[in-house]
Amino acid sequence: MSSTADIFLSYSRDDQSIARKFAEGFEREGFSVWWDQALNAGEAYDHVTEQALKTAKAVVVLWSAKSVVSRWVRAEATQADRNKTLVPVMIELCERPIMFELTHTAELMHWKGDANDPAWQTFVAGLRRFLHKGDDAAAATTRHTASASVPSSKPKSNNHAALIAAGAIALLAIIGGVYGWQRTASDASEVGSETVVATATTSTLPDIAITPDSLAVLPFANFSPDEKDAYFAAGLHEEILNQLAKISKLKVISRQSVVRYADSQLSAPEIAKELRVAHIMEGSVRYANDRIRVTAQLIDAATDQQLWSETFDLNFADIFAAESQIAMNVANAMRVSFSDEERAALEKIPTQSSQAYALYLETLNFTADIRFGDTEAGDRAQQLLDQAIELDANFALAYLRKAGIHQFFQQMSQARSYFNQAIALDPAVARGDLYEVSLLLSELRYAEAIPMIDEFLEKHPTDTAALTAGFDAHAGNNDLTGALVLAQRLYEIEQTSQSNSNMGIAYSRLGQHQDAVGYFQRQVQLDPNNATARLELAYALAAVGRADDAIVWISQIKDEVLGLNEEKNAGGNLYSALIYANTLAGRDAEAKRLFAKFQQDAEAGSDLPTKARAYISAGELEQGLALLQQMATDKSVNNRNTTVAIKLIKHNPHHLPALDLPEFVEARNQL
Repeated sequence: MSSTADIFLSYSRDDQSIARKFAEGFEREGFSVWWDQALNAGEAYDHVTEQALKTAKAVVVLWSAKSVVSRWVRAEATQADRNKTLVPVMIELCERPIMFELTHTAELMHWKGDANDPAWQTFVAGLRRFLHKGDDAAAATTRHTASASVPSSKPKSNNHAALIAAGAIALLAIIGGVYGWQRTASDASEVGSETVVATATTSTLPDIAITPDSLAVLPFANFSPDEKDAYFAAGLHEEILNQLAKISKLKVISRQSVVRYADSQLSAPEIAKELRVAHIMEGSVRYANDRIRVTAQLIDAATDQQLWSETFDLNFADIFAAESQIAMNVANAMRVSFSDEERAALEKIPTQSSQAYALYLETLNFTADIRFGDTEAGDRAQQLLDQAIELDANFALAYLRKAGIHQFFQQMSQARSYFNQAIALDPAVARGDLYEVSLLLSELRYAEAIPMIDEFLEKHPTDTAALTAGFDAHAGNNDLTGALVLAQRLYEIEQTSQSNSNMGIAYSRLGQHQDAVGYFQRQVQLDPNNATARLELAYALAAVGRADDAIVWISQIKDEVLGLNEEKNAGGNLYSALIYANTLAGRDAEAKRLFAKFQQDAEAGSDLPTKARAYISAGELEQGLALLQQMATDKSVNNRNTTVAIKLIKHNPHHLPALDLPEFVEARNQL
């Protein structure tokens, strides 16, 4: 064994059999490997191990449930991280030490030693590039070494015209706080389920420069003595975000992307690094006896220095002045200018009734429940808004929030009615033109929404809500190239859960699944409790031939994110995804068992695309194709998942003959 090995292998004793497969695999590829099985009799363990660790060109750490609690493995990983030689690999689902949670990690849980396994070959190729770059290049590469293919920054040519490309119907993430309810399946700060660390990363994502006009506003700490007033901190945080969004030259990270940092132990620079922003704003709120204390500060992430801070002690009735003053002070501290028109919008008071405003803010208590389709929560929020309107019949924001709740529950006539009332009271409220766009998207009227979005983006080219809406509209209108362009524009502004989702969806619908995997993995890292993100990742993994891994991720959604089991209905989407992945993995008996569960527990409450996926995945082609034909004639069906239903046939050898069936061709063309 050479004194300087290419690879130092770090692992737990309990994983020795797996470690041996890795050592043998590396040696087959021509690498020299040091692991403790190479110790000669009489050698001092500590000295030899330390020397090998220091001199190795790459330190491959095998993370498992045992290794994450091993002080030896943790120490070796820490030393490798300092030496810029760390190459982590996940061999078992586990929660890594916190300092390595955001380290890009190769996922080889399925690997059994097969030298021809595509994931293994991809990992080896990345490792080989890392080892041959030299010390300086290795230092620059740091934690991204074992990554594989790099998603291109431009759309690739594709030959998928025969497949129907569908985009996301999801609505705007930020406009008055009501639109984010429709896009995310869960919210890490509001669900309460245990965070599960994302582990699978096989793609290096584009490195986007951080711009000086970028800002993340962290959730405000609640210091109110009465727990029932906790909503006020969340409400003030949201309203300040809305105020900052009125300043067009600021790039403000969406609320959805920052809520997970509530109570975070990370420093401001660490959070800024994750979110790719130059500035962090944080604050606290104390509300009691109609008095408010708001403390806020702005931090330069590069230096960790405070650029501005202020404490406001005021009566509740003066809260509007504080919100606008905070927004303007932040812009001034960041040296970002705003127009007279924007100043007027910032200083505008939404209601003359502080009590009505308090009721409006209290509706935020029900945001998480409404996201999960809780109609009782929606009704309670509507009651509070009705009370607010009784106190101030001209309170446009209250009408707008009522419209948003109706919109979420697809009560479109009521949504439009309240939207029109809001606009009549205040044409500029919550950027009404974007709200009109969101209504059109809810009604699947994509073509009508696109010119409105284009016009808005001409005036506000970095508006993240508009870019997201544009992505949804173009994807829904089957213009995937246009959707990808807008996804890339959003990604250049913010590398958040939302922007990674858009990139992943665009590449997935274009058939570039390997590129999609990387973005979905990053989304899961940023938003680990987002069941939708995990489901998208599972479909992408299945599409690149990693059905076993897809099953692991779908099971995580069911068991760890949603807390479901065989006795609790997992919902049609999860059942259809599990049926699909098990069929692709050749587990026909398990797929049939799950299909029976789907029919028993979930079919009645599932939409047409979900039913089609389940039937086609289970091999029930006649009924599956009939459902596709029904979808083709039902204009109320959102075609977001139609592509998946069709691709089930294309990707599954069991179903390939169905591609030529006349009824399938007809349904496909209609869709």
